[in-house]
Amino acid sequence: MSGRLRSVFLAALLACTTLLSGCLFGGTAIVTSLELEASSEILVFGETTELTARGRTENGKVVSVIPKWEIISGSGTLGETDFQASDWNYVGEVVLRATYNGISDEITLEILGLLGEDYVDPFPRPGHPNASIPEVTEEFLVKVGQPLDSFSELGELLVMGRRMVGWCWFMRNGEIIQPSDPKPGAWATAKWHEKLPDKVHLSHRVRYELIDCQVLDRGTNYSNQVSNRKGTTFQETKELAERLTSETHAEAGWSWGRIETTLTYEISKRTQQTVKIEEEQTVTRTWSFVNPNDYDTYLYTSWNKVDIFYLSDRNGAPLEESPIFAGYNFYSYPIEIRGRTVVQKTWGYNKANQ
Repeated sequence: MSGRLRSVFLAALLACTTLLSGCLFGGTAIVTSLELEASSEILVFGETTELTARGRTENGKVVSVIPKWEIISGSGTLGETDFQASDWNYVGEVVLRATYNGISDEITLEILGLLGEDYVDPFPRPGHPNASIPEVTEEFLVKVGQPLDSFSELGELLVMGRRMVGWCWFMRNGEIIQPSDPKPGAWATAKWHEKLPDKVHLSHRVRYELIDCQVLDRGTNYSNQVSNRKGTTFQETKELAERLTSETHAEAGWSWGRIETTLTYEISKRTQQTVKIEEEQTVTRTWSFVNPNDYDTYLYTSWNKVDIFYLSDRNGAPLEESPIFAGYNFYSYPIEIRGRTVVQKTWGYNKANQ
């Protein structure tokens, strides 16, 4: 092919590609307006709404677009396609703006504030904006869950003079049983041959881990992309799942999907919490705070909520700390699920009280 023919062919191919792109995908230049939608426009603190945007072309065709979202007023946490009512202090309207190819539109959400399980404020108020902020808050008990249907433990055996490790069942079908496999006299660990004094429960605690901290002046708007951990680890979830199901001896072993399904069901059933268990990963989100003019200085913080599910006694004490199960050498096998909720906490200060 000659140079002239090659140039003509490439020009025609480029024109055809551009034409097809505009016809099939709506192009970028022909979108003249945006239509915005949220899966829920009224949110309680901690809830997340999915955001969608569609572009309307000059001849009325509706096409899918991926805009850039930003918070114009209010406070919360933005993902690429969602918004979370994460500000502990904020009640009112949040205005979000979406921009695509120079075209913008806005949508307003209503935040109802604290109506959920964590109404008690776990964040100690600093005396001044430059005060040291703890990396982690103290854990607090959310709920003592229902007793387990099954509970087994892996412990030390003494069989024919040899020390071995094996499983022993203590609860089955919701009933406390006398450990019988191997025979009671074969257990080397103290009290393991005895019937449990009470049932084992699955309980829920919460703490918050600091992600971001900033001192802001009056009227300053702050927005920053911060990475944080989300989900939980495979080994932790495996250890808990093995203790509270009847599948400890499964020949196929534990896959992640199997553990996720088992634990999601058990935690939701025992603690009445809506739980989604995911493998741990690092995620990046945008924390935004639109600062009002009520105070001279603000201390702004962002926190990862850590939900901890663990084996406990009827009072919520972890098994290793429980006086009820003293001497059994049990462990609570906690799993820590991070990132289901990101929390913002802001304090305001005037010069007179700093």
